Order: sequence, then structure tokens, then C-alpha cells
Amino acid sequence: MVNRKSINIVLALLAAMVAFIILFDFVKNRPGRNLENPYEFDVSGFLKVDPSDMISNEYMTLQLPEGKYRGVAYHNNLIYVVADNRLMTVDGNGTITMEVGLEGSPTAVAVGKNIWIAFTDYVAKYDFSGNRIGSWEGYGSRSYITSMVAYNDYLYVADAGNRVIYQCGADGSLIRRIGDKDAATEFMGFVVPSPHMDVDITENGVLWASNPGRHGLVSFNADGTYRSSWSNASANIDGFCGCCNPSDFALLSDESFVTGEKTLLRVKLYDIHGGFKGVFASPDMFDRNGNPPDICVDDRDNIIILDMDRSQLRLFASVTM
Repeated sequence: MVNRKSINIVLALLAAMVAFIILFDFVKNRPGRNLENPYEFDVSGFLKVDPSDMISNEYMTLQLPEGKYRGVAYHNNLIYVVADNRLMTVDGNGTITMEVGLEGSPTAVAVGKNIWIAFTDYVAKYDFSGNRIGSWEGYGSRSYITSMVAYNDYLYVADAGNRVIYQCGADGSLIRRIGDKDAATEFMGFVVPSPHMDVDITENGVLWASNPGRHGLVSFNADGTYRSSWSNASANIDGFCGCCNPSDFALLSDESFVTGEKTLLRVKLYDIHGGFKGVFASPDMFDRNGNPPDICVDDRDNIIILDMDRSQLRLFASVTM
């Protein structure tokens, strides 16, 4: 028969255990303690890339002055970069050959017969001496221009705020809107959850644009009609993950794609059909939680990555397929 003393000992031990559990839970969840988010996307397992997937070497790094860099373009042996309130041109040795002050904070740059610089909701045109020779606006209060590409006498302007592309004449005249939802072609429109929307164009005039909320890219004919698209939503190395990727891309001469991503920073290569071919830059080559890189290519298909966190131009050798 269990005596009263044994019962009291058991009850005392149980009370001590309950008190310990309550104290432990209080300390673990005390105010100010950073609690783990069970829904947070853990990218730690994706920071390294299998060496067999790496397809090119970073053959040169050009250090730029410290600044808040926003865009890069290439034209006639010069790299054009915009940052803070200035435009700079950089040669292949990293020498700054021109620096021009700007009237505001730029968001994108394109170069063709002139230099075009975007400032959130308007575009300014410059000659090759850095003189401003024109500007235009009128895209509305929601406008947020994130990318431009020049082609012949046209300028294509990607407006992430209004989720559309404007085809403009050299004087800024609006020729057409491209990318609105179109039931006739079954194009469902752009999904742009954050200000990352990029455009580029092939040598024969096929316009490509990132559709980041759908994790892919979409193309349009010269008349602005929908042409084709491809996508791959996946955190694996061959896909795009997060809310809105690819954040940036550039076309090579064979019409394959060099893509850049935000959050899980990666620069990769896809063929003309959207098939994954390899990795230029893996996440561990960038600063953790850094800004997504901007990308352009030179006339030999070398890849130029603007690393905005390190204020660097990082050059990777061509792998044209």
C-alpha cells in the first residue's frame, strides 16, 4: 500500500517538472526574443552550386567608386552605368572615361543612337558627350520604369508600376503599349509583385520581357502582339523561385538568355527554348541578402554583371552556344 509520504514526494516532483516547463517556455518566448518563422524560405541549402553546373569563369573584376548603382548597358566598347545622381562610362580596363551629373536618381539606362536614362516615371535623352537633349513623361502616378532597350529608331520602356511596355519613337512619342492582357492571344498580362521587370530585344526585332510573378519570360512580335513564353517555377538550380524572378536578363547573339535573380542571387544561362544550360555566378559569389545584379553583354557575348553591393563590374567569358 502506497503511503502518504510517497504520494507527497511524487506530487512534489510533478510540480517541479511543471514549474520547469513553464519557466523554460517563458524564457524561450520572452518579449524581444527573435522567434523562428516556420514559413520562412530557408535558402541556406541553395547557396552552393554543383561545380559541374558552373559554365564560365569570372575573368575580370572592375572596381567602381562607391555608390548606389541602378543599371548597366554596353555600346561600342564602353560600359554605361548609372548610380546615385550620375552617369559614367567605363572602358575595358576599368577607367572612367566620362562622368556626368544627373538631375535625379536614375532607375535604368539604355544606349543606341543616343543615351536614354530613366528616372522612375520619366525618360531623358542625352548625346554621347553627356548633354541632355530631351525628355518626356506622362506614364502616370503609378509608373516605375525599371528597364529600357533601344532598337533602330525605337525605345522600349518597361514600366513595372503599370505592368506594361511602351514602344516609343526617338522623340518620346508613344507608338503602342505592349503586354496588356489580351483574351484573343490568351496572354494574361504581366505579374510584377516588386519593381523588377526587364526587357531586351533580338537582332531581328523580337522583344523579350521578364514576367517575374509567373517565373518566366515572354516575347512579342514587332507589331506588339504576343508571340511566346516560357517559365520554370522552382527553387532548384534549373528554375526561378521567390515572389518574382527572373529579376533581370540579357540576350546573347544566339538568342539564348542570361538571367539574374533576386533573394537567391544567381546568374544562369538558358537556351532559346528556356532549357537550363548552366550557372555563371552562384549565390555564394554575392553578398548575402544583397541587391539583384543587373546584366548586359558585350559585342563578343561576354557577360557583364553589375554587382550593386560591391560596386563592381564583374566580367564572365562568353559561352555562346
